[in-house]
Amino acid sequence: MNHPAKQIDWSKISSVALIIFLLLIALDFMVGAYQAHILAVRQEVQSQLEKKAWFYVRADLDKVVYTPDGRYQITLWIENLFPEYDIFVMLPQVRVFIQVGSQWQEVPAIEATSDPHFKQGTVINLKQKVTVDWIVKPQDLPVDYFELLKGYMHLQIHNNLFVSTEAEPTEHIIERNDYYYIHLKPINANDNQIRQFHHFPGEVPVFIPMPPH
Repeated sequence: MNHPAKQIDWSKISSVALIIFLLLIALDFMVGAYQAHILAVRQEVQSQLEKKAWFYVRADLDKVVYTPDGRYQITLWIENLFPEYDIFVMLPQVRVFIQVGSQWQEVPAIEATSDPHFKQGTVINLKQKVTVDWIVKPQDLPVDYFELLKGYMHLQIHNNLFVSTEAEPTEHIIERNDYYYIHLKPINANDNQIRQFHHFPGEVPVFIPMPPH
């Protein structure tokens, strides 16, 4: 005896397929919304870090002096203006350049910071004003340097900092580069000639800071 063929209920299949399709669309929307949220959070964290790296952290040239053994000692300072916020800084690599003709020529700079806690490459939670020292030897300077200001060498000092809000960051890090320009008096310069030429009223300055350029 033949049984009649079972009828396929296409309407139910269509309904199930529609439900699955709508669920896939909803899932795709939720995944996209979550990814957009994560990206927005990351961008906000990065934006806040950039603000702290450039407006909370201050760094500048402190001084340049002659050492007792006849070398140049360059001192930079770094400070967190809002120490209530944790800002971690990798202490800088400092590079020194001297102008020769129209070009900048790098000269050796030797780290001379006395405190071992503030050596180049050390990561610190910047809560106090920190100074770092670097030495340049006169014999490493070219004799044909350019005198932008008569009697003085024209130097560029490059301060390279890495800033984060974490001691061991895996993602959010800001690299900050500062450039300082100075006129530096050679150690063997004739102070009387420089004083007369520039009409300095008293002691001839060892260095004269310049605005960035």
